[in-house]
Amino acid sequence: MKTIDEVSKELGIDENVLQNWEKKGFLGEVAQINGKKTYNEDQIVRIKFIQQQVKEQLKKG
Repeated sequence: MKTIDEVSKELGIDENVLQNWEKKGFLGEVAQINGKKTYNEDQIVRIKFIQQQVKEQLKKG
């Protein structure tokens, strides 16, 4: 499990983007541990997949 801060820094995705994806339901139920949003391994895999899809769409224009 990793906090939103850790995932944001490791993957270079702004925390606001991650929160937006969460609000849209892309990440499922996000846990809060000690007041911090925390992603499990399945959610991190999903985030990486979404990130890759976004990059590919941007390349296509």
